Amino acid sequence: MFRVAVVDDNPVFLEKSKKITGKFFEERKLECEIKTYERANSVIEEIKERQYFDVFLIDIEMPDVDGMELARQIRRLYDSPYIIFVTSHVEYSIKGYEYNVWRYIIKENMAENLPQAYESLIEQLKQKKEKFYIVEHPKKLLKILYEDIHYIYKDGKNAVFVTKNNVWSDRKSLEQVMQALNDPMFVRCERGNIANIRHIMTMKDNVLKMRNGDQLPVSSRMLKEVRKTLTKYWGEQL
Repeated sequence: MFRVAVVDDNPVFLEKSKKITGKFFEERKLECEIKTYERANSVIEEIKERQYFDVFLIDIEMPDVDGMELARQIRRLYDSPYIIFVTSHVEYSIKGYEYNVWRYIIKENMAENLPQAYESLIEQLKQKKEKFYIVEHPKKLLKILYEDIHYIYKDGKNAVFVTKNNVWSDRKSLEQVMQALNDPMFVRCERGNIANIRHIMTMKDNVLKMRNGDQLPVSSRMLKEVRKTLTKYWGEQL
């Protein structure tokens, strides 16, 4: 399922955006949950409460927090979001692209251009959903999406995967898990844990605070590399 957040203080455009979005995904037989917000602060609070969205459709001009500031905060709080700006004013377009948004759309042309924007990113959304780790159990195979993994820790001879909804174990070493993941977004923090860079919220001294509120220690030996990787990732999100 894809999840889209639509943010606009104008109820008319809010409903129009929701209708266009719903029709696009319905015509392609793709499940989609759409949540609408008239205030940017409401979105920020829900993200802090670990709500997940694949796409943000954001009006630039809003009274409490404008779309530019909302995009900046989303990129600080969130894992690789796809952001589409909408507005009635052309002069915002150049500044909008400074925020590395996916598309910039004029409201008057939304019926034509919004579906085109969704069409341009749908394959990337699918690929993001399709990247997964396989845990082999005697009677079944379990697929864990990379984007759902917050961190992994060692428990005896098992690697334990902490995801946004569950905890799973695999009888493998962390070295074997890192090799299987083969993704630069997963970084070894110490001998006993691996963090998903996408879900690190803060780093203070040698402690990582994860999106789910858990804290992970970073060993002195790994500290420099973790800090370097995290700084690079956060820089790319701005």
